[in-house]
Amino acid sequence: MASETVIGLHAVRRLLSDDAGRVRRLMISRQRNDDRVREIERLARDAGIAVERIDAKKLDRRTGEANHQGVLAEVRAAKPLGENDLHDLVE
Repeated sequence: MASETVIGLHAVRRLLSDDAGRVRRLMISRQRNDDRVREIERLARDAGIAVERIDAKKLDRRTGEANHQGVLAEVRAAKPLGENDLHDLVE
């Protein structure tokens, strides 16, 4: 199954809140320990997702030039949506 990467505090928090079942792996920089990261860790724990604390340089290598803010989630790719799915999205 294809996977995608979601980076950044807000994007990962939203993913964990709305669709945690898609998360395969969650990595957080060892250098981050603030309220926003603790919230992400709590959401992950509540969803039964293990958190890997890794060095920020490893996150840098995985994301290239992107601003990951110390948080990266590997997720199952979202299913493609068709024309018939539009109605569900707007409601």
